[in-house]
Amino acid sequence: MSWDIGIFHSVYSGNHHPSKLKSKPGPLDQDSLLLEHTMSFGQRVILSVGILLIDLIVFFLPLSALFLVYIILANPVWFREFLQKLNSS
Repeated sequence: MSWDIGIFHSVYSGNHHPSKLKSKPGPLDQDSLLLEHTMSFGQRVILSVGILLIDLIVFFLPLSALFLVYIILANPVWFREFLQKLNSS
């Protein structure tokens, strides 16, 4: 388990061997990574609102209404044949 953690940390610290991790952490240690890549509260709010908007657009898209608009405007042959089959039976 410590070998996996060493490999993970060595990718970010610049060390390529787990034994080097104990003696010399490298120019980017874990604390500096956390300080450089933290998000401000405003960025978190913008990201959250963006995720909600994408979710609303993708999952609440009225697919049945769009399908009905397509049927009414395009009047496809396959739909007319479907209605005729329903009417004949």
